[in-house]
Amino acid sequence: MNGLGSNGVFRRAADLYSGYSETATIGGVAKKTLLLIITTVISAIVGILIALPLVATSYLGFYLGICVVVPLATFVMSMFMTFSPKSSKILSIPYSALEGLSIGCICGLALIYFAETGFLIVGLAFVITLGMFLGGVILYCTGTFKVTNGLRKVMYAILLGSVIASALSSLVALIGYLFGFFDAAFFASIYEAGSPIYLIMTFVSLLMIFVAGIYIVISLDNATKIVEAGLDKEYEWYAAFGIILNLIWLFYQVLRFLIMLFGGSRRD
Repeated sequence: MNGLGSNGVFRRAADLYSGYSETATIGGVAKKTLLLIITTVISAIVGILIALPLVATSYLGFYLGICVVVPLATFVMSMFMTFSPKSSKILSIPYSALEGLSIGCICGLALIYFAETGFLIVGLAFVITLGMFLGGVILYCTGTFKVTNGLRKVMYAILLGSVIASALSSLVALIGYLFGFFDAAFFASIYEAGSPIYLIMTFVSLLMIFVAGIYIVISLDNATKIVEAGLDKEYEWYAAFGIILNLIWLFYQVLRFLIMLFGGSRRD
């Protein structure tokens, strides 16, 4: 889930000089974005089909390996494309495929753990993400929502703060567990509906969904700036990568919130 990487995806391209014979177009960006979305969805379906039998047949270690190795690979690829925009022409499709595989494995685990409710959780996550994405496209294309420099600074600050807070909380939880301050019962109580920590985590999760939704619009504006700058047509892949990166991040935030919501209800 590479939310921090989304900050710099378009920074390097913004200062590049244009003067190419065939430049990027909105239509080209749209087609490549659609291709990456289709690649991600198909790969996610494959990931679900892989995850279900692996977990059901006790190959949990191999499954967890996928859940660890694939995100690391996509993180490295996203960083490489961020600092080398032209590489997105080659890496954006493999990146989308691997992200889809990771999504599928996580969704597969949700399907097994929550049984019938898991289908509702995964289905809602896809529908809500798609709805927010289309809503963002409409708001941006109609000019209803405008991306200003002030908005960018605020959103970057919120994102940076959330990343730091998440890292610190994870570190505290790890240290507390290793030194015996927190046990398994404590972590289980966190997800009990109505508990103070659960309410705080729910609020934070909703906030991150809002932030991810705003970043969808920012990524659309960044793609527009690439086109307006007259950059080479291969930068359409870079723009599409930035959009799919934020779209996947939004999906993870929505899925996380729904898992918390239904997980807390399940413990009542």
